[in-house]
Amino acid sequence: MKPNFALKLSNDGVEFLHRSAGGWVPVGTLSFASEDVAQGCAQLVAKARDLEPGGVRTKLVLPDSEVRYESVIAPGPTDEARRYQIEAEIERLTPYNIDELAYDWAVEEDSALVVICARETLLEAETFAEGYGFNPVSFVALPAAGQFVGEPFLGETSVARAYLPKGEKVQRDAEALRVIAAPRAEPAPAAPAPAKLAQPREPASPAAPVARPVTPPVAPAPARPVPPPAPPLATATPAPAPAARSASADKPAVPAMQDARAKVGDLVRRMGTRLRREQASAADKPVPAPQTPAAQATGTPAPVAPVAAPRAPIATRPQTGATSGAMAVPQSARAARPRAPRARASR
Repeated sequence: MKPNFALKLSNDGVEFLHRSAGGWVPVGTLSFASEDVAQGCAQLVAKARDLEPGGVRTKLVLPDSEVRYESVIAPGPTDEARRYQIEAEIERLTPYNIDELAYDWAVEEDSALVVICARETLLEAETFAEGYGFNPVSFVALPAAGQFVGEPFLGETSVARAYLPKGEKVQRDAEALRVIAAPRAEPAPAAPAPAKLAQPREPASPAAPVARPVTPPVAPAPARPVPPPAPPLATATPAPAPAARSASADKPAVPAMQDARAKVGDLVRRMGTRLRREQASAADKPVPAPQTPAAQATGTPAPVAPVAAPRAPIATRPQTGATSGAMAVPQSARAARPRAPRARASR
């Protein structure tokens, strides 16, 4: 019968393991330095009984510091001869007699891999496990890779018969102990929470009015003096357009024109005869009438004014208004014409 639990021992504490399909799952640990050993072991045993109600049977895993691994020459050729060869090598390697040691070996051709432990160490481990209710039934070791083949088995405990069914023996494991992580228990689906009935809300009490800080009035800024309005700019009054001169020579002269004629004096009298001749020659030609501003803007030519018939020369002085139609006399004609004797006007 194989044990269903394993107690892994060390100098600092213990680790309790439970057998599963893929390896060994941790049940709990205990530290010798910081915890109550009796209470801690009782808690581990209680968990083991919950996991295995049919009974707790534990194999003790010895610490590496209490186990020695060796490779010895044991060619045989028979199993009995190989046994004597291995025991002789163990006595040579240790200070103990062969009956004071527990050992196991695995054959590799002409040599053997040997695991050795003192029996007094086994007794101490058994006493501890039995005293705290772990129900120890066997001893094993936990070799590193290459130190042994399979799991080293160092025999049954002295109390194994008390925890094994009648006629049963402890069956060793072919592979060394391998610790795996514990499977995570899936949490049970939570029951749906009952729907809460909507409760009427209590009317909220009116909030107290919040006192707002009073801002002191700000004194108005002094009014700035408004500058007086600037006087309007004087607009230039357009000069009156000069009146159009009449083309007729018989219009009487205004007094201003008479004053200008008096100032001319002798020059006008001297030119009078010349102007009368020129008027007679210019009477045959049509005199264009002055264009009005509207005609100048549109570009329409002014109508030609009818020319009055020439008058007979008179002995009176010529009026100044007729000078507008006079033409300049060439210098050669002026020299050829004899000058009339200057007549002085009586003032």
